[in-house]
Amino acid sequence: MAEYDATAQKLPGGSAGEISGDQGALDDIINNGSYNGSLQQMLSQNIGRKIIVDFLIGTDNIIRKEGTLYLVGLSYIVLYDERAQVYTVCNLYSIIFVAFPESNVLSNQSARTTLRRV
Repeated sequence: MAEYDATAQKLPGGSAGEISGDQGALDDIINNGSYNGSLQQMLSQNIGRKIIVDFLIGTDNIIRKEGTLYLVGLSYIVLYDERAQVYTVCNLYSIIFVAFPESNVLSNQSARTTLRRV
């Protein structure tokens, strides 16, 4: 099994430099062994696509994030919001739904939509 190098996961900003996320090393881990058929594997096969992700926060709050799937880790994903030019690291285990718009274009709504369970 390939080893994961956490130092390869740099996002833009300040002196951190350019984006250098090493999705290839993560893909080696995710696509081999116990991650076969997992959410991580399915998401890693869709890097670069626009997605809409709903997260369950607590017991009754659903938070929606939209963006381009930039990186998939073992316990997180990174979304890039082009409008705000922001990278957001998201907890993989809070994800309840992932939508893949066919047009690969997101709605004009804000990337931060809060939904309440009815």
